[in-house]
Amino acid sequence: EGGQWYLRYFIEHHPGSAEAAQAIGLEDCKRYSQAVGVVLDEHEAMFPPKLSYNLEVSSPGLFRTMRSGRELEFYRNRRVSIAVKGQEPLYGVLIGFDSVENRLEIKPEGDQAELIQVEWHPKTVVVSLAPENIFSVLACESNEAHVCAGPADLSATTIP
Repeated sequence: EGGQWYLRYFIEHHPGSAEAAQAIGLEDCKRYSQAVGVVLDEHEAMFPPKLSYNLEVSSPGLFRTMRSGRELEFYRNRRVSIAVKGQEPLYGVLIGFDSVENRLEIKPEGDQAELIQVEWHPKTVVVSLAPENIFSVLACESNEAHVCAGPADLSATTIP
C-alpha cells in the first residue's frame, strides 16, 4: 500500500476456550504483536536488506465473511440469527452445514423442535457477534435467504 509493506494478523478466541465469550481487546492485540515481533526479529535474515514493514494485529470485527465450511465449523453450536427473505429473522443454534448441498442446519429456539435447513452461499454469508453476545448469520444472493439487516436490527430483539 503506497510503497509500504503491511503484515496483518486477525486474531480471535477459539469458541471452545475459556475466553470465548470475551471480545478481543487491546491487550490481546498487544501481546500477540509482541510475540510475532520476536519471531520476525529472530528471522530477520530471511528478509531483503532494509525492508521495513508495518505489523498490524486486530480482531475480525463485528462482521466477518465466511468463505468456507471450515470457518462455519468454528461457529458450530453457537446461537445465530438468520434473515430469511420475506420472513422474520429466525433465531436458533447453528447445528451444522453441508458444503455439498450448500445448506446450514439450524435448531430453532422456542417451541419448534424440527431442524431447519437454509441455503448457504460461501461468498455471501456473514457472521457477526452482536452486542447481545449472539452470532448473526446473514445470507444474501440466494433464493431462500438474503441480507435484510445489520446490527441495528439485532439490537431490537432481546435474547437472554
